[in-house]
Amino acid sequence: MSERDESNESLEADLQAVLADPMPAAVVAAASGLWTWRTIDAELAELSEQELAPSAGVRDGGTVELRSYEAAGITIEVEFDWRERTLTAQVLPSQRAELRAVMDGGQRTTTVTSDSGVFELRDVARGPLQLHVSTVGADTSESIKTPWFTA
Repeated sequence: MSERDESNESLEADLQAVLADPMPAAVVAAASGLWTWRTIDAELAELSEQELAPSAGVRDGGTVELRSYEAAGITIEVEFDWRERTLTAQVLPSQRAELRAVMDGGQRTTTVTSDSGVFELRDVARGPLQLHVSTVGADTSESIKTPWFTA
């Protein structure tokens, strides 16, 4: 057997020994806590305005919820149609941005806004929702996220 084969077998034995030993619960908890720090640089947008408006021409009491979030000089205008389960929003000032909607259970949907900063999500599941918006300008890039809200 060559020296290389012996080295590979030794490495394989070491890896199997490490994998056979379960990770201590305290280490798993610490790692999970550290994972939340990955977005620490994202500013939390503050809800600056909220309004419920009845949908025009709807007999079943459908409602549209309007929300406005602000952070880092960026405004996110959100319109949520409860009957249609549709979320339409615009990033202001108008610009292209990447939007990630994070839903309860970790489900994520990512989209890119139009040049005017508009995006739409259809068939939004009921439950908690958070929007993460990343913009890249000529001189700056910003990453902001809304507080969790219920869709």
